This record gives sequence, structure tokens and C-alpha cells, in this order.
Amino acid sequence: MPDGTIWYKPKDSEEYKQLRENKFREWWRKWHTDVLHDELMMPIVGNRYDTTFVVHNCNENLLKVLEPWCDRIVTNMETSEIEKYIKEEQPNTIIDLTKRINVDVDSDIEISFDGNKFTQNSFNAIQQISAILESNEIEVGEFELDIFSIKVNRVKTYTHNLICRK
Repeated sequence: MPDGTIWYKPKDSEEYKQLRENKFREWWRKWHTDVLHDELMMPIVGNRYDTTFVVHNCNENLLKVLEPWCDRIVTNMETSEIEKYIKEEQPNTIIDLTKRINVDVDSDIEISFDGNKFTQNSFNAIQQISAILESNEIEVGEFELDIFSIKVNRVKTYTHNLICRK
């Protein structure tokens, strides 16, 4: 500080960091996007689509990064690796992870890609996929984006199902 004042910011406890990470992961599981706000800090709720990631060459780290950003994820990982992930992650979520990983469901939108080609730019696209789909006025069909092959089976949003009104 210019006037010599020193501000002390206490270090976050490990318990707090874990709680914060869990809450963000729960948000991403529900909305598939980061928390967005307008200029008045009012929350922006975009369209929410039913998505499945089909990931070739997936590994445990990639599964942990990707799982919260979709409704389902299909991988070529060993069953034991998936079971290990579920065992570690299930206590942190109210969502049944056994119904999200390697399940055969007809999704509205399927996003396929090679995990070996996944980069930070790819992750940025995943974080914005709902906005990207919305801005392109999606239609049934297939298209490519970065490393992703995107197949749109149905154009339907689920935002209204996720907002609780009293």
C-alpha cells in the first residue's frame, strides 16, 4: 500500500478449499457453465442442454476435469479406474455418479473427442459449450469445433427444469 498499510489476508484452510471446490463442482454438474453475472451482479442463467461426452484415450485426471461439465461421460477407461473415481468423488456430490459414467443413454447432444488432444483451449470451449451452442442457433445435425465432433440429436433446453420457484 502506498501509505505503508499492510493488509493481512489469512490463508484459507484446507477444509475451506475442499468445500469451495465441491460447491463449484456441484454447480458445474447442474448448469455446465461457470457462475455468470450481469453488470449489476445479477446471475445470468443460460440455456442448459442434455450432453454426453464421448472421450477416447481418457484417463483419471481427464475424467475428474470433464465429468462435472456434462450429463454423462463415456470413456474407454478400465472399469477399475472408473470405480476408483466414483468411490473417491461420490461422497462429495448428491448426484449418483454410477448413472453418469459409461451409461448407454440417447443424449440430445453428443460431443466426441480424443483425450490425447485435449488442451486448455479445449477446456475453455467445454466451459462455454452452452453459450456456443446457443449463439450458433443449433439445429439437428453434426459439426466440428476445435477437437470436438458434435452431434445434435435434439434441440431442447432444460433450464426451466433446474430452477426452483417458490
